[in-house]
Formats: sequence, C-alpha cells, structure tokens
Amino acid sequence: ATDITFFLAAFARLDVQHRLVFNLFAREIARKLHDFDAAQLGELVYAYARLGLKHDLLLDVLKKRIGEVLKAMKPWHLAMVANGFARLGISDERFFTLLAAEICRRISDFTGRPLALVANAYARIGVK
Repeated sequence: ATDITFFLAAFARLDVQHRLVFNLFAREIARKLHDFDAAQLGELVYAYARLGLKHDLLLDVLKKRIGEVLKAMKPWHLAMVANGFARLGISDERFFTLLAAEICRRISDFTGRPLALVANAYARIGVK
C-alpha cells in the first residue's frame, strides 16, 4: 500500500498524467483497499484529483473506506479528501455531510491551509 501511494503521489506532484498507469493501479487499490491507512487514502484521492483522473469504481470504494476510517484521519487528510472529491466533480451529499460532521467535530485542530482547502471544496460543490 505504501509503495503504491508514494508512486502515485509522486506522479501527481510531477504532473505526470498517465491514464493507463492510474487505471491499472485503481483496480489494484480497489482489490487491496483495506491495506491502505487513513493517511494513504487522503494521498490517493489527492493524486487522482490533482491530475483530474476520475475512476468511478475507485472513487466509490474510496468513499466507503474513508467513511470507515474517518475518525483516524488527520485534518490535513480530511482536507485532501474533501478538496480531491470536489475537484473531480463528485458532489455526493451523503459523503460530504459525513466529512463535514467530522471536520466540524475537530475544527479546532485545523490550521489555515487545510481549512482553506475544506472551504474551497465545499464552495466547489455549491455549499454556501
């Protein structure tokens, strides 16, 4: 899980958009989803979103898994998830409500940048 996360995050940071590679990894991630921890899930959403690669199957299983580990996510990872899904145009009301509840519960733990990402994410999906 760690190797896949680092690899895809590196591709994203370098702006290397190789759809075939990301699609192959999407299937592998979906198959081994429970091997990924809360931080890695945030990084994966970030990687796909940064490059604008929307893989519906992966996003569906990521939403489910993130819901299971939400309380273990650090503020930065919650922000990455919210911003990533919003950048990809995913406006799943149930999922964003779940995220919002956790973010509000721990709002005092958020610093400027993650809080700005969260605000941007909710603005993107039309929450005012």
